Amino acid sequence: MIRDTSSNNGLTLVFDWVKGWDRGLFESFMSHVGRKVEIALESENAATV
Repeated sequence: MIRDTSSNNGLTLVFDWVKGWDRGLFESFMSHVGRKVEIALESENAATV
């Protein structure tokens, strides 16, 4: 199992690669989701300020 974590705004997003053949696709998806979550959190924080 391979684990990648990214922390932002006090939250941690964890991705676990369990098994499969296309790790590149998983890493691409992980990066995409991470960016979308970061953008959503930034816009949420900007709206509350």
